[in-house]
Amino acid sequence: MDDLLPELANRRVLRSLDAELDDTVPSNRPITLEGLLTFRLGFGNVLAAPNSYPIQRTEAELRLATIGQPWSPTPHTPDEWIRLFGTLPLMHQPREQWMYNTVTQVLGVLLERAAAKPLEEFLRERIFDPLGMHDTRFSV
Repeated sequence: MDDLLPELANRRVLRSLDAELDDTVPSNRPITLEGLLTFRLGFGNVLAAPNSYPIQRTEAELRLATIGQPWSPTPHTPDEWIRLFGTLPLMHQPREQWMYNTVTQVLGVLLERAAAKPLEEFLRERIFDPLGMHDTRFSV
């Protein structure tokens, strides 16, 4: 997976959720496709008030739109988004805890890179059109 998502190789992990972003340990295992598909990336929605933890504040400053209440779409392209996301430590060791939200965006970038085309185009060609879902798109 490192060839398609090199930004996620050699991850660091927060010592605790309330730790400063430089208080990390090395990941004890790589991020895998299985970990992504089972929502065990090690990063995701935080069930706390906004700005409770340093990771929340930094994620909001980067405008990644992944760990709080439903957000408007991120202003970043998929490549910019994954580059910025790759600067953050994980909250938990990969494959150790299920966490909602962020992994869907990572999977979107992975699909775009594997298919060598935008996610919307890939989904339309491979899923929506073959199933006759002609009105299904990313926007109205």
